[in-house]
Amino acid sequence: MTTISQIPKPEADKFKNGRKLLLVPIYPLPYHASTEGEKIIQKYWSQTTAQIATLQKQLGEINNIYHESIFEKEEQAFNLIKSTNPKGEFLIRQLIENSASLQITEDRNLVMENSDWQRCLTVGLISEKVFNKAIKEYQNSLDLRYQFISDQIDNTLTENQIGILFMREDHKIQFPKDIQIFFIAPPALDDLKKWLDKTMSEQQMPTQDTQPDENPEEPIIMG
Repeated sequence: MTTISQIPKPEADKFKNGRKLLLVPIYPLPYHASTEGEKIIQKYWSQTTAQIATLQKQLGEINNIYHESIFEKEEQAFNLIKSTNPKGEFLIRQLIENSASLQITEDRNLVMENSDWQRCLTVGLISEKVFNKAIKEYQNSLDLRYQFISDQIDNTLTENQIGILFMREDHKIQFPKDIQIFFIAPPALDDLKKWLDKTMSEQQMPTQDTQPDENPEEPIIMG
């Protein structure tokens, strides 16, 4: 996997042939981020946009856009992006204005099944047998999702085209071997990860005055 900083200008030509895929990591974010968090998130997306623009100058324009959980077309797809990745929506719309096409990336049934198994695991199962079955089925549905995404990219990204995938960093997708992968990793990515780790730790840290919360899990968005 290649990052943008690893492509010296004189060598950029050798990457121009063949299929290419840019990977943009997205992360679960709290709906109500702190002022510090908002600045870090905005910086991350600003630097990500700049790196993609630089990479397009070296390799060519992006043709296809892929995004996790997208199993609809056009406006239905954007409604989902607005709710799950609002910080990245502007960048995606920019790419579409520059002639990129938003592709169906996932299978609806697999996404729903995987989501349901995830919900089962978050309710606090009592039976070890049921818990183990839920873990197994969750992982199986996740593996099927990853395979479907890989197949969709393989079937829709044609020779010498460039795609971009917005996906959680911890995915286990096995991409076709002939596709060159470029990981978008702006300097602010490290700051974003540190802030997320800090925020998660603070949310999980009990205090003397803490009372049980009927809704302990704050809604999340992707960023």
